[in-house]
Amino acid sequence: MNFFYYIFHFIYYPCVGLTIISDYQYSYTNITIMKYIFSLFVFLNASYIQYNIHLTLEKQNPVEQNEIKPIPYGYWIFNYFSCPNSIIEIIIYLSFFLTSHRTSAMASLLVWVFTNQSLSALLNHRWFCRYYKDLYPTKRRALIPFIL
Repeated sequence: MNFFYYIFHFIYYPCVGLTIISDYQYSYTNITIMKYIFSLFVFLNASYIQYNIHLTLEKQNPVEQNEIKPIPYGYWIFNYFSCPNSIIEIIIYLSFFLTSHRTSAMASLLVWVFTNQSLSALLNHRWFCRYYKDLYPTKRRALIPFIL
């Protein structure tokens, strides 16, 4: 992990939490229990999928540094996305937004995560296509199945 990336996240996550707490007074508070249940359902399912994605990626890591990195297979979402962890991260933050009383801080955070993870997915997809060339599955996309 890059040192600057580590420092950025060391500062980023506490600031996000403090911003959300301080922004609560400006929230839209007409949220029903069904919206909370739906958001929890989305969060739990996305977290479960993310856990399985990370297990799949961990199992396919090369043992030696010089070894060629294999094309990820094994979990259903890899059939559609090059970087499914980026898509699931966006879905997790969407569930946070739905339960946050739609504060401006959470809306900004969702836009940031969407932009950051989308760019990461696009760059990773481009790398996979260049690195593996004809071996890479043509059905996989960066963000939207069968389209982008």
